[in-house]
Amino acid sequence: MTQATYVDVIIGRSIRSIRMEKSVSQERLAAELGITFQQIQKYEKAKDRLSVFRLLQIADALEVHPNVIADAVLADLQSESPGQPEH
Repeated sequence: MTQATYVDVIIGRSIRSIRMEKSVSQERLAAELGITFQQIQKYEKAKDRLSVFRLLQIADALEVHPNVIADAVLADLQSESPGQPEH
């Protein structure tokens, strides 16, 4: 496995946040995608990297535009305070 990046971590957090806002369990999301809930956990915790295809599937299953997930990365970068390490 390739080492998770800062972006992977933020995307995972974004997926988890959206999933929880919509009251969707990991099990339900996984079933809709045809994968295990453990795989959802790995995505959310950035233990496994997401392909663009899988990101699109997750966005569709959560009924959000993929930009909603990706925008979390931009928002985090814009809110970065001076002195934080570069990503």
